[in-house]
Amino acid sequence: MNFLLESKSLEELETIAEYEYFNRPLLFSCHNSAGEIFLATWVKESDDFELYYCISVSKKKLDAIEKGEISVHDAFLQVEKGIYYEVEVPFEDEKDRIQEVSVTKINKSCLPSPSLYLAPPSKIYYPTLIK
Repeated sequence: MNFLLESKSLEELETIAEYEYFNRPLLFSCHNSAGEIFLATWVKESDDFELYYCISVSKKKLDAIEKGEISVHDAFLQVEKGIYYEVEVPFEDEKDRIQEVSVTKINKSCLPSPSLYLAPPSKIYYPTLIK
């Protein structure tokens, strides 16, 4: 099931963990009501919206990312379904604009650094970043 057809909005997804935050979530995992899991990264901000890249991930793959076995960069390039989602979150009260795109067209310069790995979850609230 495609979460985008179900929810039409990132805001309707429940956050699992925020891995990086600065005035907004920059890198986080979330799931929909059907239990499908996603990894999302903030890409940029324009005058009208914020852009995120999102990928669907299995629980097993998310665990591997969180344990630092797979870099965040590689997780976005090695998506299980061969597609990622470009999600524009408007600043006005409009629905998110969501586009399904082949991973071969992803702008690699917008992804987290290839050297970014997540460490196991900290004892406080969120996993910490190691570079």
